[in-house]
Amino acid sequence: MSNIARKTEVDKFHWTKMDVQDVAKAARDGGWEACMDSEIQSYLKSQEWDIQTRYMRAIQADPKADFVLMGAWDSEMIQIVTHLLGDGALDEQRAVYSVVKDWWHSMISALLDTSRKYKIRALHRLLIAEKRVKELLGEDFLQSNMRTDFTAKDAQVVITALKRYAGCLTWQVVTTQDLKIQSKVVDLTKPDALEKIRARWDKLSDMAKRKEFCQLALGWMQGILAKKLNKQVQQPDLETEDLIVFNYGVKMAEAVPRSQVDAMATPEPIEVAQFERQLQDFSDMWLGRDRTDDGLSTALSLFEGDNIEEMRKVFFTDSEDIGVERFAKMTEEDLHVYLGIPSGIPAVFRKYTADDPESIPLGNSGNESFEGAEPVGLSWHQEVWLAAMVGLSVNSGQADVEGIHHMEEGLEKAPMAIREKWGANPGIALLDEVGLGKTMEAIAGIELLQTLHKVKRDWKPESGLDKLPACIRTAETFGGRAEGIPDAPHLIVVPTNLIDQWASELRRFMNPRA
Repeated sequence: MSNIARKTEVDKFHWTKMDVQDVAKAARDGGWEACMDSEIQSYLKSQEWDIQTRYMRAIQADPKADFVLMGAWDSEMIQIVTHLLGDGALDEQRAVYSVVKDWWHSMISALLDTSRKYKIRALHRLLIAEKRVKELLGEDFLQSNMRTDFTAKDAQVVITALKRYAGCLTWQVVTTQDLKIQSKVVDLTKPDALEKIRARWDKLSDMAKRKEFCQLALGWMQGILAKKLNKQVQQPDLETEDLIVFNYGVKMAEAVPRSQVDAMATPEPIEVAQFERQLQDFSDMWLGRDRTDDGLSTALSLFEGDNIEEMRKVFFTDSEDIGVERFAKMTEEDLHVYLGIPSGIPAVFRKYTADDPESIPLGNSGNESFEGAEPVGLSWHQEVWLAAMVGLSVNSGQADVEGIHHMEEGLEKAPMAIREKWGANPGIALLDEVGLGKTMEAIAGIELLQTLHKVKRDWKPESGLDKLPACIRTAETFGGRAEGIPDAPHLIVVPTNLIDQWASELRRFMNPRA
């Protein structure tokens, strides 16, 4: 049984109603290694004792500090274990049982180890993104030197790289000394402003520099484009402290030699407009703003009519995830067999990739590792979604898509969902949490259908049904089509500012021959 399956099973228990000795025995017998991770982390966070908060406090006070040592967590042990396990965790003297103490030490040790790995991995990805930015802007761009072949299109690629960079800043901490330096705002109207900006930058810690790198780079690019065009480029809507750093970047760009700027290709108006839009999109992401119309801010608002209240009850009931209940008890290995992907990924996926697809060596087939490569794999929740998606697709039920006027004339040119009357199947995947891997999940869905299409096409009836993956073994149709999975292109509809990101993710995960 996989860890995620164990956790799912164990989370059903009402811990506070069980005797601690029973819990300990069941944990040993059942091998529940990480069964309480979410409960522990949730409670620690509610008390502001969580690992990341303590780490940041320690670093803020002393840049040479590290994660809080395991022994320091014992001061809150009684409060924590009684919250998690109830009073049964304590003996008659209100001391923690030794078995509980051992359990607590092993749990916090494992969580500390996991946090260290997250921090290291985030820093690795951050440095890769930073390297990519400097490749495009020039290694010394903050010293007022630029690549003469820099273009407005490069600026858009830089923003995509900076989005990845910003997503890796979670473990970067601004120290008390950094805060003192940052509180002294440089007057940009003074002749020595550039000198003070550079001196300020040199004094900051590496982590503080990383926290400011995005805004500096964005301001620098805006300054370069404004200098090239001899006019103002639209400024993003940032909060005051971010805007200050952004304007420092603009000031640094002003010092780039005119000869270098003149050598740059003049951007087209459409390229400038795209840069301005992506700049604002980045700012919205940075500040967690959502500019979506209020009426479309949740999936629930897409439902109208008499069923809306019933749908609300379903969505807000504290129960299993909607639409995937039948797969909740399947292990990763079970799902691999069910989907017909013994390796855990669709056949046309790369086996190895990198955070930045530009760092994948030319000619790499996707099957060989390379320096800085990471193996490609799907998470359990992503595989469950794939199983649910295929399960809905093999449903033979048909119904007109509501709101679509079905004309017989020209119907052959309509999207397949309309032609084949897929209105009986819900067409929404509710992926409403950060970090679910939504883009990869969608790509995996496309690639799985390609894989299953090829398997079904090459299958010979005389070989027996057991040669087919269980997910399509007994399916008479696919979306009501007796012909099965169509050999047809997929349409990906995204905002224009996400096209580059999607193209990048497709290169990251798809085999070049797919």
